[in-house]
Formats: sequence, structure tokens, C-alpha cells
Amino acid sequence: MQWYMRTMLDSSANLWFCRSVQVACTVFQSLEDSLQSVLTALHESSRDYRPGPPEGLSLHGRPTLQIPYGESKENSVQENHEKAPISIYGASKIASEHLVSTYCRAFQIPYAIVRVSNVYGSHRDIPERVIPKFVAAARVGSRLSCYGGRQILDFTYVGDIVAGLTCLIETLLKEEETVLGEDFHFVTGKGTAVIQLASLIKQKLGSTSEIEIKEPQPFDVKRFVGDPSKTREKLGFYPSTDLNHGLEAYIRELREHESVQS
Repeated sequence: MQWYMRTMLDSSANLWFCRSVQVACTVFQSLEDSLQSVLTALHESSRDYRPGPPEGLSLHGRPTLQIPYGESKENSVQENHEKAPISIYGASKIASEHLVSTYCRAFQIPYAIVRVSNVYGSHRDIPERVIPKFVAAARVGSRLSCYGGRQILDFTYVGDIVAGLTCLIETLLKEEETVLGEDFHFVTGKGTAVIQLASLIKQKLGSTSEIEIKEPQPFDVKRFVGDPSKTREKLGFYPSTDLNHGLEAYIRELREHESVQS
């Protein structure tokens, strides 16, 4: 009996170990793929770049798409805030930033790091992201599922991101020391709870959808609101579209796209 129990325990331990290794390999493969895509883009930039006057520059932008700070300790997070991501995705963004900065310094490529937060406003957006998902559900009267619902997030309209990147590129082309190698937040500095977002989307669409509160997911941060003051000071840029008008523009853009497609 003791031999049988020991065999069963050893088998369970081996199975747990094999599964752990499999998960770890999957995680590291995902991280490797992410970094490889950055490295490829950097190689393309450096191949055509030659140090010289501004018109000879070849620039590479690397928006992080999700702020990698983890659970922030401040109400308004500045660029130098401690970075402690709670997901592998967030960790890959930090690694990508280090790769970009090291590569660009080595090959003398002008660069800047841009961190954006919960960008929305295009029909090309990923359907699983919170605003496209809520809008799609509300339009057909389906339930809006909020995982937690109390998370406070900073939502930024895509048109503002385009304007900010244009401003940054123009400044980099001038090789101004105030932006070279710097990191910038393209954020509104205003937080909105996810459940408030769901209610606002319902209101905009005149929807009767039910809002359902579910258990929060472990990889979601409870609060992130970025501080846009550095971007405003050094670039003279600040997102001008509030969430109310941004959602209206997004819904209008969706309908216009659908009318063209039909």
C-alpha cells in the first residue's frame, strides 16, 4: 500500500511538473515572439537610417498599447512610476521598451517611447477589448458583462493618439534634445469606472441591455489614470476628446463603415 501511494504521489508530481514546464514554455515563446517583432522593426529602421540632417531620419515608434505599471500607487501615474506588471503581456512591453532604447542608442537612431492607455474609436479595433465589446453587445440588446466593474481606467480616443504621434514625430525630426530618448504618456488624466462606461454606452445607444457584474479577473489592474503633464510640457500636446464625445464619434464611425460595407 505504501509503495502504491508513493507511486501515485510521484506520478501526480511528475504530471504537475510537466504541466508547469508546458505553461512556462508557452509564456516564454509568447514573450520571444513579441520581442522578435520589435527587433525586426528596429532592424528595418536601422538599415535605412544614416546619421545626418533631419530629412534623412528613419523613425520607429513603439506604442505599448497597455500601460505596464501594474497596480499603481498614485492617483495620477507619471512616467517614472515604478513598473511592476501583473501580467506576462505587461512584462513583454517593458522588455520591448528596453530593447528599443538599447538598439536605438547602439545605432544612433532618434527615438522616444510612447505609452497609451485603453485606446478606442476605430472599427478596426479588436472585438474582445472592452469598448468594442460593450458597444457590440449594447447594439443588439445583449448583456454587458463587467468583470469587477469598479476598475478605474483612462480611456483615450484614437484620433488624439494620431495627433500626438504626429506631434512627436515632427519634434523628433528636429532632433530636439527635450524629447530624444524620453518616454511619454498619451493619456487624458481622467479615470472612468468600467461600470460607468457600460452605463454611458447604454445611454448613447438607447440600449436596454442588462449590466452583469462578475468576479474580477486576476490580471486586470484595479486602477490606472496616467499623468499627461510631461507630454503637455515637452510636446505641447494634450488629448482633447473626452469619453462622452469620443464614444459618440466611435458609434458614428461604426455606422458609417457598416453603411459603406452594405
